[in-house]
Amino acid sequence: MGTLWNEKRSIVLTRVCTALLMAGCAVMMALGVPVSRFFIDKGMIAVEGAAALPLCLGMGYLCGAAALAMLYLMWRFLGRLQRDEVFTRENVTALRRISWCCAAGALFSLLTGVILIHEFLYVALAAGFMTLIIRIVKNAFEKAVLMKDELDYTV
Repeated sequence: MGTLWNEKRSIVLTRVCTALLMAGCAVMMALGVPVSRFFIDKGMIAVEGAAALPLCLGMGYLCGAAALAMLYLMWRFLGRLQRDEVFTRENVTALRRISWCCAAGALFSLLTGVILIHEFLYVALAAGFMTLIIRIVKNAFEKAVLMKDELDYTV
């Protein structure tokens, strides 16, 4: 009898969480106007007047687009892992793109934090840190792909 938890179930759980985050992100983007108005009405943003709503919406949509792109790339990456396609050039490319999405999210969050809602500076810091972690993993995958290719040709 096997263990209750295994690698396949872990990937499935991660894919479910990724799908839920994608859905949540899409809902937040669909509700962009009411969410922005909530922040404006509560006096939670640093900009006042006619520019407040377009700025809040614009920054929210930029952050949301980066998040959705990253989550989609993660979904596809996890699908390849599920099919036991681990050390492939596609995964290296996916990790590179995921890191760029994190970097874009960090930049957009930094701008949002400076211009609108100062708490977004924490999001920018976390996204920047995640960018570094993903780049390290990408570099490790890239080396592993090179080693795998060398071994495949050494028979």
